[in-house]
Amino acid sequence: MDAIELNYRLKRAGHTQVSLARELGVTRGVVNDVVHGRKSAFRVATRVADAVGVDVDVLWPGRYRQESLSHHPINNRAQ
Repeated sequence: MDAIELNYRLKRAGHTQVSLARELGVTRGVVNDVVHGRKSAFRVATRVADAVGVDVDVLWPGRYRQESLSHHPINNRAQ
């Protein structure tokens, strides 16, 4: 999905890059850079993906693979 479609879906879901940035405590520029694939920020990418109801790996295939595996509940069970 390209950045235009992603921004459209964010708006349809009731969000903007500004609203997500405020929620996450980052600048809109950081959110914009993640949406456009210019920067990697797993926390921001995860929130964007959640906002549009799509898995982070679908939006950015392979980019956050290691982070998403390490944050998966099965991989974080207490031993």
